[in-house]
Amino acid sequence: MAKPMSEQGWRQRSTQFLAAVAAAVLVVVLVGGMALGYAIERNRVKSDSKASKTTTTNKKTPTKKVAAPLVRAKGTVDAVTTNSITIALAKGAKQKVTITKATQVVTVAAGSVSDIASKTRVLFIGAKGSFTQASAVVVLPATAKLGDSVASADANTMSLGTATKSAKITITDAHVQKAKAATRTAVTKGSKVIIGAVRTKAGALIAAEVLVLPSDSPFA
Repeated sequence: MAKPMSEQGWRQRSTQFLAAVAAAVLVVVLVGGMALGYAIERNRVKSDSKASKTTTTNKKTPTKKVAAPLVRAKGTVDAVTTNSITIALAKGAKQKVTITKATQVVTVAAGSVSDIASKTRVLFIGAKGSFTQASAVVVLPATAKLGDSVASADANTMSLGTATKSAKITITDAHVQKAKAATRTAVTKGSKVIIGAVRTKAGALIAAEVLVLPSDSPFA
């Protein structure tokens, strides 16, 4: 027996309605899931960003150590002990300087212009009235504490500083001497010396380097 047309239409509409509801529910679930996933991911990114900032903030920048400037003293050795030397300064006062195992001692002797070369260090005396003409030069080892670094040199000039920033000094006719490593025994009473020392907070001087000069040195 065939079902009435009205019943068939009702069932067909009911099926379509349920299918529409199911589709709507599925869309809501999918959208909700996407929204939840987006929220979780956004929170994760914020957390990662915050953690990165915290790490960057907490990371300490290494402190670069700066070498203390040297105090230069020149005079005649008045007394020597196992751990100090006392020098009579040019003005007559006396200065006691501590000597340690780290103190470098060099003796100065005759040298030549060819000794002035790149990567050495020098002390120089300017000619009278000139800041760019040397009248006397002492060539020091590259490890010396005193003096200026030589960037380049030739028979007539030397450039002090670095390859990118230097000062050119004329050395034509300059009196040149050269230093070489020595021991503490080279420091004796009556020696002419130049001392490069570090001053402590208490005011004491600790020698980093001692140059022992010949008595006829222009630097004495």
